[in-house]
Formats: sequence, structure tokens, C-alpha cells
Amino acid sequence: MALFFQFQKSKRRVWVGIVLVVVLLAWFVVLYGSFIEPRLLVVNYETISVSKGTQSIKIALISDLHAGPYLSEKFVNKIVDQTNKENPDAVLLAGDFVSAGNLKISQLVPLSKLSATLGVYAIHGNHDFVGKISEVDEYLQGLGIKMLINESAVLKKGDEQLVIVGVDDVWFGNVDFEKALKDVPADIPRVLLAHNPDIVYALRDYKFDAILSAHTHGGQIRLPLIGSISVIPTELGRKFDRGMFDWNGIPLLITSGVGSIGPRARLFVPPEIMMIDFNF
Repeated sequence: MALFFQFQKSKRRVWVGIVLVVVLLAWFVVLYGSFIEPRLLVVNYETISVSKGTQSIKIALISDLHAGPYLSEKFVNKIVDQTNKENPDAVLLAGDFVSAGNLKISQLVPLSKLSATLGVYAIHGNHDFVGKISEVDEYLQGLGIKMLINESAVLKKGDEQLVIVGVDDVWFGNVDFEKALKDVPADIPRVLLAHNPDIVYALRDYKFDAILSAHTHGGQIRLPLIGSISVIPTELGRKFDRGMFDWNGIPLLITSGVGSIGPRARLFVPPEIMMIDFNF
């Protein structure tokens, strides 16, 4: 009988130990996901060849800053400093500069220090329509950022040209490909910049050599072998969460962005600056 009670006591100790480990692990995951990983910053690299030319343009793609309670001017400075260290030819800002109900747009003032010989360009994201979209546009333009809202910008390198075609947000804006492509020669490689990757459903007969997008946050909270545990807010769904994809023969790149929305957390998907070498 004594051996039985001793066995039961040892068994309870094992279970208490297991519960304690689980609690500590859960506590660490919450701490890490809420306060550590959201302040990390990684640079990921991709190469896209859009024609058989001999030139290359290095473009930095940054998105989803979400100025508000989870962002700090210090972190925006960190993003800007790291981007400038990469010496991009151009910087593309793919929308969602503010958070729903929070127009703490002054947090974005370090963006004025972004350095790129071929310019810094931006488009709208869905969250930018919360409040006054004109206020967001005016502030960004005051920082020296060119808004490409259904407009194009031609980037020149040597004798070659690459055109960036920026369109409005597919949810709350007015996407106008005709206006965006006005006066763009058909023989220049075209890169489409759109906040939401669901823009692919609106392409119809419009031809692009590559598509750059954001919006998904890469799921924002991911688990190894499982992927995103959050719903990806697109019609494309979980399969198109982050990274490089092939959409009917067109390179489709989705950046995880740098900010957070909803829960103050990022887990196994740290804030990302995407550096892209375009060969054309």
C-alpha cells in the first residue's frame, strides 16, 4: 500500500511538472510574440527578372506600418536606417500607414529620411481610409513621398526603363488601370504595386511583368509546420500568405510588412523589409 501511495505521489509530481512547463512555455510565447518579435527587423531578398535586358534596379518594399498604439517613432527610425543601409535605387511603400481609429501619423516622420536615387513612392492601403485619406496623403507628400494612386513612375537605369504602376486600394479605393497606364509605352516592363494581393482578380486584360503587394502580415501569428493560425484577409486565402508566388506566369510577391493590427503580436513572422533586385 505504501508503494502505491508513493507511486501516486510521484505521478502527481510529474503532472505538476508538465503543467508548470506548459504554463512557462505559454508565458514565454506570449511575452516573445507581444514584446520581442514585433521589435525585431529582418531583411529578405528576392530577384525578379522581367525582361532579357542587362540592367538591374534594387527596390525596397515596405508596408503595413500601422501608426498607432503598437508603433513607435524609434522603430520607424530603425526601419529607415536599415533600408538606407541597403542602398536601394527606389523605395516602395505599399500602404496601411495608419491603424483603424488611430491617426498617430506623426510617428511616420522618420520616413522623410528614406534615401533612394530614383525616388520614394507610396500607395493606399485599406486602413488608410479610416478617417481622412486626404490627411494621410498630405502628410506623406510633406515627407517627400510621391503618391502613386492610379499613377505610374518610370525608373531609368542606363538605357533601360522600368515602370512602377501604383493603384488604389481594391477594398475602399477606386482602382483605375486605364488612368494608371496612361502614356505608358507598351514595350516598357511593368511592375504593379497594389496593397491587397486580391488585385489579381481585377487584372482582366491588363498585362504586368510582376506584382508587388502586402496586406496579409504573413498571417501575423504563425506556428511551425502549421503556418498562419489567423485568417488571411483575402480571397486568395492561406495559400498566398507571404513570399513569392506564380500567378498565371506572373511573379506575385507578398511582403509580411512591418507592423501589427488586432492583437499586439507577431509570432514566427518578424517585421520584414523586402529587397528586390529587378533584372530588366
